[in-house]
Amino acid sequence: MKRVIGSILMFMLKACVTVFLIFCLYRFGQYAYDFGYQLYANQGVDAPPGRDVAVVISEGESVSEVADMLERQRLIKNEMVFRIQERLSKYCGQIQPGNYVLNTSQTGEEMLAVLSGHEEDLEEKKEQQ
Repeated sequence: MKRVIGSILMFMLKACVTVFLIFCLYRFGQYAYDFGYQLYANQGVDAPPGRDVAVVISEGESVSEVADMLERQRLIKNEMVFRIQERLSKYCGQIQPGNYVLNTSQTGEEMLAVLSGHEEDLEEKKEQQ
């Protein structure tokens, strides 16, 4: 009798662990997809026209500090995505201190162009469209 109960309990434990692992894998896959989509979809937080937000970048601020501030201002959805976009963009390491007006409909790349003083890239992009 003890063996039967022990076998049933062991089966139930294995089933619970399996269900838990499947749930964790599903949630991780969902997070990874959402993260990748945000990284490469290049969409703004809001649809155009969005809303303008004034931001100030101080001398010596890191990309992490800028990304954190942009997330608090609701200009970006995820500061980690913005940091990676900055690393992968042609504006890497070029964020300049100053006062800027950004829009919630701008993509991360468009914000990086503004923050690095390359607004002309945005004009060229609009002309090509």
